[in-house]
Amino acid sequence: MAADILSQAQPWQQLLALVLAATVVMGSPGPATISVTAIGAAFGLRNSLHYTSGIILGTVAVLLVVAASRLSSPRCRA
Repeated sequence: MAADILSQAQPWQQLLALVLAATVVMGSPGPATISVTAIGAAFGLRNSLHYTSGIILGTVAVLLVVAASRLSSPRCRA
């Protein structure tokens, strides 16, 4: 289905899609980006959404734990 959509797209639309995808990948470097890109390429967008959601939720959970521990630290209080 994606091949049909891309074959009908104008060259500038394909280039825009490439630039947008490259911007997202460059904006978030690290192993999560590489694994999400690989899962998306291997299994498609729809099948990789759960994996991507898990990566995002896991990252948010880690950030919340770190922020909570920093705020509860005695040295952090004024």
